Amino acid sequence: MPAGLAVRGLRKRFGQLVALDGVSVDFAPGEVHAVVGENGAGKSTLVSHLAGFLVPDEGEIAWDDSPLPLGDPLACRRMGISMVHQHFTLVDALTVLENVALASGLSGAVNRRALQGKIGELLRRYGWKLEPNALVGSLSVGQKQKLDILKALWQEGSVLILDEPTATLSEAEVEELFRLLRDLASRGMAVILIAHKLREVLAVADRITVLRSGRVIRTVHRSEADEHTLSKWMVGEVPPLESAQRPPEGEPRIVIRDLRVKGDDGRFRVQGVSLEVRPGEIAGVTGVDGNGQLELAEAVVGIRRPESGEVLIDGIPVGRHTEEIGYVPQDRHRHGLALSMTIGENLLIGLRSRGRFFRGPLLLVGRFHSHVQHLVDRFGIACRGPNQTVRDLSGGNQQKVVLARALDPFPRVLVAVDPTRGLDVRATMAVHNALLSAARGGAAVLLISGSREEVAALAHRASRISLGRLEPWENPSREDLVLC
Repeated sequence: MPAGLAVRGLRKRFGQLVALDGVSVDFAPGEVHAVVGENGAGKSTLVSHLAGFLVPDEGEIAWDDSPLPLGDPLACRRMGISMVHQHFTLVDALTVLENVALASGLSGAVNRRALQGKIGELLRRYGWKLEPNALVGSLSVGQKQKLDILKALWQEGSVLILDEPTATLSEAEVEELFRLLRDLASRGMAVILIAHKLREVLAVADRITVLRSGRVIRTVHRSEADEHTLSKWMVGEVPPLESAQRPPEGEPRIVIRDLRVKGDDGRFRVQGVSLEVRPGEIAGVTGVDGNGQLELAEAVVGIRRPESGEVLIDGIPVGRHTEEIGYVPQDRHRHGLALSMTIGENLLIGLRSRGRFFRGPLLLVGRFHSHVQHLVDRFGIACRGPNQTVRDLSGGNQQKVVLARALDPFPRVLVAVDPTRGLDVRATMAVHNALLSAARGGAAVLLISGSREEVAALAHRASRISLGRLEPWENPSREDLVLC
């Protein structure tokens, strides 16, 4: 059996930021090895070196006692090292089959029937449902995640790296994935898993490495740690979740009546939904991804036109209230941020109450930059300054930029879709407290989340969505979200 991957003294700096500071760790065949840490701890930087996407400033990586071809992802792939990235590496304009063919390096004339047969065989093996001829742009986030994993498993290798693979999956899908990871490890593969949800880590990992500020804090066997211990190693003491208060009685601010909305594929994704949300209230909607959550959210904020039914804000159709609505979209990279632009430029996009910072068509640059710095401080955005490019921020800090724009100033309505997806413990708590603060400020908050625990912890009232229809979720238990 090969010795596996050995990382020794790895250091990587991006400008003034030290991303990895002398990291040494071994990843052995036949085990699931989890790497945990808060956003910005260096997890993605570490595995990007393993897959050949980055070259370290110092240190070395050996595979079976031979140096890894650093900075050459194709050579690493040929050696059997595959990686599923945190953000999708898919071409939306192509079909599922075409994306698999592209990733597998097929060239020339492709036997589509044979390729489709092999895809079907793999889907049956893993218990997943994907239509090979479906356009990737029409897939749900969860389906796209499965396709990215399928691409990595197309050619069986020796190392499989997964960067936050469960962020978009339901509980049943997560368990199915974990069964797959255990099976792959039992066949001698080294499985490296980056994750934030500590319960999931303890459910599947054989060993766990904790990173903090680019350094290895601990590498332990699963039996040597629990959720609280891992959390302390990751971030120290976790700030408490502010308590939700009973919302005031009164007339509903958001009224949704018999709403029917089509998705991009022309099918009805929201079918007869009715819902009311009062000022100061958090109404939660949970369910498996792809059951109409995205279409419901986009109809409520006025960016998707319903086929029938209506959405009213204080009795007036939503189209006349867009300036009073804060929106946290499901996918911050595709719909929430312009990654190549700065923090300040992203906050300027969609700015509400624009009159404060404009004189006619001219931006009052000094006043606006002071305000951006205020938001950076208020939301705790870890950055070099307002002129830093958003692409260079960690996932948690990118999400804080989205929140800052949605909550400045406090909106009358806030719609948040999976607002903590892919975030660590500390960033998750910051987002939750921001939602609670918005409700206390009088906003009507619609929280749509695939995490049942998140909805149970935050929502005053909750519903489940299935096949585009809502049903009440009575008395969900309020669990501590710090460790879920």
